[in-house]
Amino acid sequence: MSGIKLATILAGLSHISTVISAVILMFIPLFAGTEIVAQSGGLNQLSETKLTLIEMNGTGAMLTLIFPWVVTGLSVVSTIMGAPERKETKKVLWRWRSYSWGAAIIMAFFVALSFTTLGIFYIPALSLAIGAAIFNK
Repeated sequence: MSGIKLATILAGLSHISTVISAVILMFIPLFAGTEIVAQSGGLNQLSETKLTLIEMNGTGAMLTLIFPWVVTGLSVVSTIMGAPERKETKKVLWRWRSYSWGAAIIMAFFVALSFTTLGIFYIPALSLAIGAAIFNK
């Protein structure tokens, strides 16, 4: 054992950054919303406010926040299980290493599809997941 591999460190940092992004999205009001301040006789007075992701979309948004965390968790597990020090066959090691590439590709799709809303917060996690896949040799 020579220590922790760079791929494992990058995958762990990617996993931690998804948690940080989720906490930011859950607790810091970043999205614009409106609320009715006064309602009388068919006339409404609206006020623009900033809302958190949960306030804006309800608890259904939790799945959107959990998904990147699960994907980067798979990347962490694959870098640990694909360690070259293991005395398993090369086919099994290759299979574990391919999971980190799969996780990076899935994160890339997630960031691309949700770039204008949530994806921008997960760009650091994506770059770290790609780095983990590259260095997972």
